[in-house]
Amino acid sequence: MLAIGEFARLAGTSVRTVRYYHSIGLLEASAIDESTGYRLFRAQELGRLHRIVALKELGLSLSQIRELVDGLSADVLRGMLVMKRLELESQVKLASDRLNLVEQRLRYIEQERDVPIEAIVKQLPPMRLAVVGCADALGFDGLEHPLKAAFHALAGTLRTARVKPLGPPLVYIKRDGPVLHPFACFDIGDQHGIADSLLLHLEGVEAASAVCRGNATSDDLSPMFGELAKWAAVHGYEQRGPGRIVILEATGAPDDVLELQLPVVRHVA
Repeated sequence: MLAIGEFARLAGTSVRTVRYYHSIGLLEASAIDESTGYRLFRAQELGRLHRIVALKELGLSLSQIRELVDGLSADVLRGMLVMKRLELESQVKLASDRLNLVEQRLRYIEQERDVPIEAIVKQLPPMRLAVVGCADALGFDGLEHPLKAAFHALAGTLRTARVKPLGPPLVYIKRDGPVLHPFACFDIGDQHGIADSLLLHLEGVEAASAVCRGNATSDDLSPMFGELAKWAAVHGYEQRGPGRIVILEATGAPDDVLELQLPVVRHVA
C-alpha cells in the first residue's frame, strides 16, 4: 500500500489533486488507515490516475472523464476529442482575431502619435425617420442656421401630427464631393401621420462609431469624420453610405455630446 503522498509523487501530481479526485468519486482509496485516517492506495491505481490526468490535459471536463475512465471506449473518446478540437479551434480563431485588432491598433498609434478618437464597430438597427432637408453647404460651419431652422420646422411638423420622437436628433449627411446635403431627422418608428415625402427609411447596417464633444455645425467635424474613416480602413472596413451625427446630449454649451457614425462593410480579401 502507498500513502497518499508517495502515491501522488509517483503519479507526478499533487496530494491536493489526489484528495479532490477521491472526494468526487473519480479515484477510490484502496484502504483507510484506522489509526491515522490516511488514505492508502495500491500501485495498480496509478494507471487509473494517469488516465484521469491524461484526459484532463486534453481539456476534457471531469464529468466527461467520469464517463470514460471506467470503460474507455475508442469511439466515445474519439467523439469527445473531435468536439474538443472544434472548441479549441474556435478559441484559437477568437484569440487570433483579437490579436489582429491589437496589432492594427498598435500600427494606428505608431502612424498617429495622438489618437484623436476611440471608435468601435457596432450594428445600427433599421430606422424610419421623419426628415427635413437643409440647403446645401460647402462645410459644416455653413449649416448652423439652416440646420437649426430644419429641426425647428421638423419639430413643428411632429407636434402637429402628434408624433413623438423615439430617440435623439440625428443629422443624416449625403455628400457630393465637397458639397454637403444634410437632413434634420427624428426616428419615429411605426407612428403614422407624417407625409411620405418627409420619410426616410434606413436599413440596418454596421457602422464605425465614435463619441466626441463638438457641434453638429462645426468644421471640426470634417477632419473627425476623416479620422473615423481612416480608423475603419485600418481595421479592415470601408465606408458604405452617408455619415450620421447623433446629438446625444445638447448641453447648451459650445460643445454637445455627439456620436459620429459611418456605415461600413468589411473588406473582402
